[in-house]
Amino acid sequence: MEGSVTRVGFATGLLIVLASALVYVWPLAHVIAVRYTLLLVILVWLASDLVRKPELRSVPHGAGAILVVLALMVCWLLIVALFVDENSRRSLGEIKGQWLTACVAFAVGLLLPLNLRTRGVGSHACLRFLVYVLVGLAALQVVVGIWVFVHIGAVPEDFFDRFSAHKSYLTHVTAIAAALLIADVVSPARLKPLRLKGFVLWTGLGIVTVATFFSGARNGAVVIFLIALLGGLLWLRRAWHPSRRAFWLSVAAGSAIFAIAIVLMFKSDPRWARFIATFPVAWNIDANHAWVNAEVTPLPLATDGLPVEQTAYERISWARAALRLLYQHPWGIGVSRSAFKELMQKTYGKPHAAHSHNGYLDLGLAIGIPGLALWIVFCALLISRGIRTGVGWGLGSGVALLLLVVGYCIRTGLDSTLRDHILQQFMFFAGVLLAASIIEEPTLVVDEAR
Repeated sequence: MEGSVTRVGFATGLLIVLASALVYVWPLAHVIAVRYTLLLVILVWLASDLVRKPELRSVPHGAGAILVVLALMVCWLLIVALFVDENSRRSLGEIKGQWLTACVAFAVGLLLPLNLRTRGVGSHACLRFLVYVLVGLAALQVVVGIWVFVHIGAVPEDFFDRFSAHKSYLTHVTAIAAALLIADVVSPARLKPLRLKGFVLWTGLGIVTVATFFSGARNGAVVIFLIALLGGLLWLRRAWHPSRRAFWLSVAAGSAIFAIAIVLMFKSDPRWARFIATFPVAWNIDANHAWVNAEVTPLPLATDGLPVEQTAYERISWARAALRLLYQHPWGIGVSRSAFKELMQKTYGKPHAAHSHNGYLDLGLAIGIPGLALWIVFCALLISRGIRTGVGWGLGSGVALLLLVVGYCIRTGLDSTLRDHILQQFMFFAGVLLAASIIEEPTLVVDEAR
């Protein structure tokens, strides 16, 4: 029976274990070689099956335009490397190390559910295995954090840097888990992507939420909150039809929860309260150059007469400077994660930041406005697929795809996420959920025909 995981063969079980191991090690520190080894082994396995099994060779329905845009973006990366960058070898190395790996992760994610389906493992079972790993990572952070708090009375701000190299890295994991779990909550019973029991589902959501706030990465908390809000809106859309009264009660409850969350967010982190007073000073980058390296330069005063909040001041100013630099270099300077830093050094001297903390601006400075536009189109097509299958047809995998991509796009505007294992994780799960929606689509058509 499709979806059953009680009688899988050894090879199928091993493939699932390898995929789960890859998801587990992705956010961990000092395991780059392990990540690449697992990714390569799974790719070779899936590619060999692609050659041997004719049913896997055709381009999956619904993925054609997405794959074409991704291919065009790779072509543009090569054009930038060969004709824009003065050091083509640098760009080619970056394409190999960053974007080729991300494309491989997307291909592995796309092929994995399709391959497992031919082995008798449905998309729901595949997604359950992966989400168990994601929630397990979050639970590990919570347990370790509680243990440290009990023994020393506080959790050092850099404590989780030892676990995943940076406190924000695990919030990318929790955002992916949240997209899947929330999709399971808001989707119709027969179309849920995970089909988890209520206790397991809500326990997982609780762990993911606690781990996100425990990390202290406020951008991660913002993304989780917005994913939950979007999921709530999708649930309300379904509730409109059976009961208008239920809809308006839900709107009132959702508005109250939203207001409470905003208040708690501002009260839990005093940096939010200083943001408004800091913004106008930070945006005027020509009045004061402290933002170039605020670690060695005294901070200016905010509009309330107090020194600006450093984190907000730096990020706002860096974004403004990056916009100016992008206007000056519309074709980019070469495929590089350090494009912002290189341009800053030429224009303002040695900066404190290695990147602008805005993934879109960093990508635009590296590969130009055309390359940035192609990436946006790629994400837009994934969102369109999520809306069509998730909102239009009610497929849980489509809802999860929509939440995943929207959450990642929001986070990209707040952090430099188009790099390293963060990009790889996103591409892998985007591929997995795209494939899951493709697998479920014929089933939906059959059900509707009945």
